Amino acid sequence: MMARAGGTARVLIVDDDPVVLERAGGYLEGTGGYDCIRASSAEEALSLVGRIECAAVVSDEQMPGMNGIAFLRALRARGVTVPFVLYTGKSRDSVFEEAIDAGASFYVRKGGCTPAECAELLHAVRCAIALAGAPPIARHTADEWLALAVEGAGLAVWGYDLVTGEITYNRRWGEIIGPSGTVPKNDLAAWQARIHPDDREGVMDAIVEGIRRENAFSVEYRLRCDDGAWKWILSIGRAQRDDPAGQVSRVAGISQDVTARRRAEEALREANRKLNLLGSITRHDVLNQVTAIAGYTWLLLDTGSLSPFQRDTLGKIRDLVGMISREVEFTRLYADLGVMEPRWQHVGKVAARAAEGLDFRGITFSVATGDLEVFADPLFEKVLFNCFENALRHGGGVSRIEVSFVERETCGEIVVADDGVGVPFAQKKNIFARGIGQHTGFGLFLAKEVLDLTGIGIREGGMPGEGARFVLSVPKGAYRNP
Repeated sequence: MMARAGGTARVLIVDDDPVVLERAGGYLEGTGGYDCIRASSAEEALSLVGRIECAAVVSDEQMPGMNGIAFLRALRARGVTVPFVLYTGKSRDSVFEEAIDAGASFYVRKGGCTPAECAELLHAVRCAIALAGAPPIARHTADEWLALAVEGAGLAVWGYDLVTGEITYNRRWGEIIGPSGTVPKNDLAAWQARIHPDDREGVMDAIVEGIRRENAFSVEYRLRCDDGAWKWILSIGRAQRDDPAGQVSRVAGISQDVTARRRAEEALREANRKLNLLGSITRHDVLNQVTAIAGYTWLLLDTGSLSPFQRDTLGKIRDLVGMISREVEFTRLYADLGVMEPRWQHVGKVAARAAEGLDFRGITFSVATGDLEVFADPLFEKVLFNCFENALRHGGGVSRIEVSFVERETCGEIVVADDGVGVPFAQKKNIFARGIGQHTGFGLFLAKEVLDLTGIGIREGGMPGEGARFVLSVPKGAYRNP
C-alpha cells in the first residue's frame, strides 16, 4: 500500500468515532491538502489494503474488535510498510512504547479533536511521510568507523611480525617521515637506525619488556626524518599471542607526532628555569639584607640603654624578620613544584629513600606495597618524607610507622599510618593549609600541592589518640602493580 504516483496523497484514517473521522479527516483534507479515506474499524481498513494506495495511516488505538496496535501488527505481517500514526485517547506510556515497538512512526494524544490537536496530527502525518521517503542513513562497519577515527586523529599504525620479521605501516608514516614514507619491509635495523642514539636503548627496552609481560607499552623518542630533521614520536603498542603454539608472534600499535607538544613543554621548562634562576638570585639578595637587619636588631637588643618600649619594638622587628626569612624559604621550596615531568615510581623504593635521612631509632618502620608503582611528580619522595617527618615531630611517642596499599572500587589508597597521639578533630580540616601546624606548616601544604599535579588526593583519616593516618587516594590508571 503506497502513495499514488501522481495527484493528491491519500491518508487512511481509522476510528470508531464518526466525529473524529469528520473533524480530523476534514482538517487533513482542508489544511493539509490530503485525500482522506475513512474507515470505522480496523477490520474495514484491512479490507481496503491492496485495493487503495495511500501515503500514511492514522488510527485510533481503542476500537471494538481489533484495536489499533493489533491493526498495525496485521499490516506489518502482510508486508505493508506504510507510515503509521497512532491517534489515541490513552495516555499510558506503555501504550506508546508498544506502538513504537510494533512499528508506529509517531503517536498523537487524542483529547477532543481540537484545532490545535488536529494541527499536531497533521504535523505528525507530514513528518511520517517525509521520513518514509528519505534515503536511508548510511551505516558504517566497525572497521570503517575505526579507520575514520585513526585518520582523523593523525595516527600512524604499525605492526611487526616476530616470526617473519615483516614491518607494516599505514600511509600516515609518509606524512611523518617524509617522501620515502616507509621503512623497508623486513628490516628492523633500518627502523632502529632512524631512532636518536640517546633514545634507542630505551625504546627497545620498552618494546622487549612489553613483549615479555604481554602488556601495553608507551614510549616517546626522537625519529630522524628524510630531510634529517628530528621529530618526537609517541608510540603505544601491545604484544599479541596469536600463533598456533600460543606464543607472542606480533607487536602492533599506533604512533603520533608529538613534536609540537614537546617543543611547547621544553619552552615552558626553559621559562621556568629562567624564572627559578631569577627567583634564586632575588631570594639570595633579599636574605642577605634580611640577615643584616636581623644582625643589627640583635646588636641593639644587647645594649643596656633601651627603654621598655624600644626593647619591645625591636623584639617585634626581630620576629618580623624571622617571618620574612621563612616566607622567602617557602618560595624556594615551591619553585621546584611541577618543573619535572611526572613519571612512574616504585612506592617501596621511594619510601625507603625518603626514610634514609630520618632518625627511626626505637621505631618499627615497614613498607607493605609490593611492586606497586604510581604516576606522580618527582617530588613524590618529598611527600612521603613529610608524612614520616610529621609522625616523628608531632606523633608524641611513636613506636611504629607503616606504609601500606588498599585497592578500592574507584581508586587505590596508599596509607601512611603511625601509632602516636594522632591529629585532633579540630585540626583535621586545616592540616594541609599553608602555615598551619606546630612547625612551619609548609610540609603538608606542599605535599598536597605535589600530589594535586597528577590528581592524587590526600586526607588525614586517623582517630585522635590512636595515631595519624595519611591516606593518598590514587585514581584508576595512575597506579599499577606489574
